[in-house]
Amino acid sequence: MLSSKVLALASLNEIQLNSSAPLSDVPNLKQKLMKADKKCEPYLNELALVKVPYFGFDNKTHEGVLLVHQSLASEILEIFQLLHQNHFAIETIHPFGNGNNVTISYNCREVTYQPGRLSQHSFGRAIDINPLVNPYIKGEIFIPPEGKAYRDREKSYQGQITRNSLAYQLFVERGWDWGGNWVDVADLQHFEKRANGEKRNPFGYPNSN
Repeated sequence: MLSSKVLALASLNEIQLNSSAPLSDVPNLKQKLMKADKKCEPYLNELALVKVPYFGFDNKTHEGVLLVHQSLASEILEIFQLLHQNHFAIETIHPFGNGNNVTISYNCREVTYQPGRLSQHSFGRAIDINPLVNPYIKGEIFIPPEGKAYRDREKSYQGQITRNSLAYQLFVERGWDWGGNWVDVADLQHFEKRANGEKRNPFGYPNSN
């Protein structure tokens, strides 16, 4: 994962709020991504930058940028506009954000506990929302580890995703899958929309433990 906020903010200033642009339109960003993430280089031409408003944990409006697959850019923009209008809280959005509660889409990496298998994040086809509040859970494993404090899903948390939340409704009605519906893990932060209507097996990957 890239971590330079200076790189991202300097490169993205020209993108207007509530808009999207091909990655190639933003100076130097594509070249820096290629240098950092060689294994995802073939997919970078399919990415777009989407600048969205969001309602922060401080009850104020902010703007953030997501790197997503071009075919999903308009959909992501629409979803985040509706989340903002309805005051669904998001702590922060950043295309290369560090921190355990950063909402992010593109991330060149492998599937958790599946070495050699690229995550849908690598194609800009997945998004993690408020990962601390909506952790990845597999047995007693929590990612991030601090997310264990939010394991009781009967309680209400700011920015929480459940089947009754607006975020769940907006993504699922547009054909996205929620990791909280999977059987082998509960990836509560995660929505994905694979190419060609493909779906992840809700029971997991072959030979997964």
